[in-house]
Amino acid sequence: MILMDEEGNKIQATVMNKYFVKFEKLLEENVCLLIKKPSLGDNTSSYKCVDHPHKLFLNFDSTVKKCNDFVGPIHGFSFTAFDQLRGNLIPDDSTVDLIGYVHTYFEIEEFKRKNGKLSKKMNLQLHDLEARNIFVTLFDSYAEKMWNYLSKKEDGVLAVIILQFGRYKFLRGRAYVSTFYSASSLYIDDDIDEITVFKKNLLAKEGDETASSHRVTSSLMLPNWRDDFLTKTVYHTMAEVNEIDQVTTVIVVGTIKCITQGIEWLYNACKKCNKKVITKHIASEIPDGSDQFEEKQILECTNQSCNEQVVFAIPRFKIPLRVQDKTGVLSLTLFDRDAQKIFKKSAKELVDKILDGETNIFPNEFKDLVDKKFAFTIDIANFNLKNNYKFFTVIKLTVIQP
Repeated sequence: MILMDEEGNKIQATVMNKYFVKFEKLLEENVCLLIKKPSLGDNTSSYKCVDHPHKLFLNFDSTVKKCNDFVGPIHGFSFTAFDQLRGNLIPDDSTVDLIGYVHTYFEIEEFKRKNGKLSKKMNLQLHDLEARNIFVTLFDSYAEKMWNYLSKKEDGVLAVIILQFGRYKFLRGRAYVSTFYSASSLYIDDDIDEITVFKKNLLAKEGDETASSHRVTSSLMLPNWRDDFLTKTVYHTMAEVNEIDQVTTVIVVGTIKCITQGIEWLYNACKKCNKKVITKHIASEIPDGSDQFEEKQILECTNQSCNEQVVFAIPRFKIPLRVQDKTGVLSLTLFDRDAQKIFKKSAKELVDKILDGETNIFPNEFKDLVDKKFAFTIDIANFNLKNNYKFFTVIKLTVIQP
C-alpha cells in the first residue's frame, strides 16, 4: 500500500500475512489513519511504487486508528508533463501520474502471460492540452473499467482520465505508461477538481485555436492493429496529415466519399514483379532484303532490376479514393492486394465485365466502397514530400463497423 502525509509526501508500506488480520478492517483507501510504532526499513523492491528510499512495516507492536482531522490533499496527484516523458527525461520504471484526454483507443483484448495465465489489456493514446501524445496500456481490472466506460459513452464526448502510479518506459523512441499491478489508480471523468479544471482548459484552448478543426472532438476507437500501435504508427486526423513534413506511416480514419473521376483505376503490371508496364513502339528492319522497316509494339517493365526478357502484362488495381473525416479530405490510392480482399475478384475479372474495356467506367463493385468508414494505414513517402504529391498509398485498411 501507499501512505501519504498532510504535505503530500508518499511512502510504501506493507503488512506481513500473519499480522494482516489485526489491521484488515482499518486499511481502506482515502481514509485518514494514525499509525504508531511502525518499523522503518530500506525499500529494496525491484519496482518502487513511489520515489522514496524507505518503507514502513506494520508489525505486532504497531497500532492503527482512524482519525478525522487530516488537512492534506485528498489524492496527492503529482503530474508529470508529457514533454518530459516524450523527451526521456526521467528514468525507466519510474512511477508517474498522468492527466489527459483519450484521443484514440483499441478494443480490450485477452492475452496469455509468460506464466500461462490469461489476462486482459487495453491500449490507448492519451493527449495533453498541447496535443502531445503518450501511449498507455491498462491491464485487467483497469482495462475492464476503461472499456466499460468508453463502450457506453455518448458520441462526441472526450473522456478525460487520470492515471496515478503508472509505470513509465521509453521504448523505440516513444514514451509508454502502463498500470502497475494493483498499485495504480484510474479516474475516468470523475467529479474531482483536477479533471474539472483540465476540461475547462481544454474547451478554452479549442475555442482559442484558429485551426480548431485539427482537434478530435471525441475519443475514437481504432481496430486492434497491435503491432502498428506499439511500434511505429500513430493516429492522425486528415488535417494533420497535410502538415506532415517527414517520411512516416500513420493511421487515419475516414469515410470513402467517392472514387476520383478522370484517373484510371487500374494499371498494367509486369506479371513477374508487379511494377508498371509501358508500351513502346520500335522500328525494326524487315528481313526480306528490301531495306524496309516496320513498326512493332512491345511491352517494357519500368522496374530496372526486373530482368524478364519477354514481358507479360496483367491488370492490377490502383483505385483513387477521396476519404473524409471531421477535419478534412485526403486522396488515397488503394492497390491490388487490399482491393482484391475487398472485392473477392481480380482487376482483370472486373475489366472483362466492362463493355469494350473502357477503364474510365467504374465497375458496379466500387459502389460498395462509397460511404463506408475505414481505418487506413497510409505511407507518407519521400516522393509525396519532395513533389508535394497529395495522393497517399494505402498500406493496410479495415472496415469500421457502424
